[in-house]
Amino acid sequence: SDQGVSVPLSRVDRRKNYRGLTGVLKSALKAQGITSIDLRYHSSAESFESAIQAAKKSNPYGAYVTQYSASDYSGMDLFLSDDGNVGVALHDTEHGTDIVSVFKNPKTNVKRAVSSILITAIENGGNKLDNFHGDLSTWYEQHGFIPVARCAFNEEFAPTDWNFELDGKPDIVFWVHNGDPVSTIVENIGNYEIHDIKKLPLFYDYDEAGAYRDSFISSG
Repeated sequence: SDQGVSVPLSRVDRRKNYRGLTGVLKSALKAQGITSIDLRYHSSAESFESAIQAAKKSNPYGAYVTQYSASDYSGMDLFLSDDGNVGVALHDTEHGTDIVSVFKNPKTNVKRAVSSILITAIENGGNKLDNFHGDLSTWYEQHGFIPVARCAFNEEFAPTDWNFELDGKPDIVFWVHNGDPVSTIVENIGNYEIHDIKKLPLFYDYDEAGAYRDSFISSG
């Protein structure tokens, strides 16, 4: 008889069953002065798109966050807080899992929500990302992400909602995660090495920078 035999869940099933951070992680975050947020697996690409759109419109720096179409989101795994104010998407690729559409609506008063976002993403396989260099870069470093390349800002491909006077022309920074488990990450928030972004290899093509970053990640 196979009664009592545990069948391992696939990555997809684990994500679909994800209901938020464990009590242990919440306590560890609280010890760091961080209020945790539960981001649960979300099945509706349309409502996720609406949530991130609302967050972007409410934030003067919303252009820094990339919003995809509902059609694109339907091919990703989505995680959203119960109130729809905090979310993140994961996109599986040949080389790792890309963390995209990291957002928090300013109307939520939870501080340092990015910790819950990143821990959720990493717990579910996220191990790389890229961003317009800004405040979030420091947060990514403080959760175990290592910058490995940057791409010069290209006005031709600027987001349609980009405000050059407000947003400037920041480089795009490409990151890989150091592989630490989430328990270690939470313990070390604020203690990871800070890197000099200006010393990273500079590319002028986004795809080339991404391919270089992916060379640090094992395929499969």
